[in-house]
Amino acid sequence: MPIKMQCEEILPWFGLQAEFDLWEQRPDNPVTIIRTGEPWGVVVRWTTRGELNNIMCGRWVIQGFLEKYGPQEAPALAPVYVAIVSAPNNYSVTLTFPPQEEGAYRLAITIRMLGPRNVPAPIACSGETSLLQFYPGGPIQP
Repeated sequence: MPIKMQCEEILPWFGLQAEFDLWEQRPDNPVTIIRTGEPWGVVVRWTTRGELNNIMCGRWVIQGFLEKYGPQEAPALAPVYVAIVSAPNNYSVTLTFPPQEEGAYRLAITIRMLGPRNVPAPIACSGETSLLQFYPGGPIQP
């Protein structure tokens, strides 16, 4: 089930909607409980609309932030950059994260826009999961 993201865009003639899905082993396998040794990640989708898109340029920055419950912090997740299309557009990017240790986590995904000289634009989205559980277990059989 897609997780809707909250978006803020304070530019006239521009709109943005975004959502993401968690997956384990492959992007078409949505989950919230993940085996510790399995590849996992998210598929982030966002749509831009409005006439201002026709003159925009720069790039999107998509990043995941993972928080572990308990005494240890989770490592930072590297950002992914996507070039802006100068027109209303549907974007999609698949992020793959390293296996995590056993435990309970929460994941937040952010999208923000940088102009052509890496100047932040007044456009951003964020969303977070409910509780995620990583547990040790055997591999999933395809």
